[in-house]
Amino acid sequence: MDLEARDEHEAKPLLGNFNQNKLATAADKQKAFFSSVTARNFGWHLLTLVPAPQFTFMAVLFLVNRFWHWHCFVVTILLSSLLMASLWAMKSYKQIWRQRLAKLILASTVSGLIVGLAIYYSSMVFYFHYKSAATYNSVVPSQSAESILDAGVISFAVGSMVDRSRSVGFQSASGNLICVAPVVDVSMRPGSPANLFAYGMNCCKHRGSFNCD
Repeated sequence: MDLEARDEHEAKPLLGNFNQNKLATAADKQKAFFSSVTARNFGWHLLTLVPAPQFTFMAVLFLVNRFWHWHCFVVTILLSSLLMASLWAMKSYKQIWRQRLAKLILASTVSGLIVGLAIYYSSMVFYFHYKSAATYNSVVPSQSAESILDAGVISFAVGSMVDRSRSVGFQSASGNLICVAPVVDVSMRPGSPANLFAYGMNCCKHRGSFNCD
């Protein structure tokens, strides 16, 4: 018991000095930061620290959504270089405001990349897919669907229409009503097999009613 009490007694000053050193170091950094801010450079620091991270976030967001589909390797190289430059600046610069600027740019780059990829894979990927797909004009509904399997945009020939009387609605597991109706032309009889269909969600009844745009 005496040995344990003596060890604890001897350890307390050491722990106290360690905590005081930590507090002194943090206080010295804070004091150095405020002492470095003058009326001359305060405006410059403010104009740099506030818009630079916002501009970085918007630039990364634009870069990912505009060029990721076609040049993902180039975008990866650019963003990796920006991240490495931010990490280098955090360790190399001695000025506290520059270190904080590097941290903000690093956080803006990472958040812009995450948000940009979320937007791309939820919306933009479909836009680029249909933009790069083939376009067919004056398509006759009676022709085989295999001839236009790579279509992204289809314009039907004059006289084509949706046969609403033959529409069908399927109840999906998610609760949505999936609607399909054959696209026909004047040369097709009521019993002719359909090759092309119009599609929609929650815009029909189970049979014989199709109001999808």
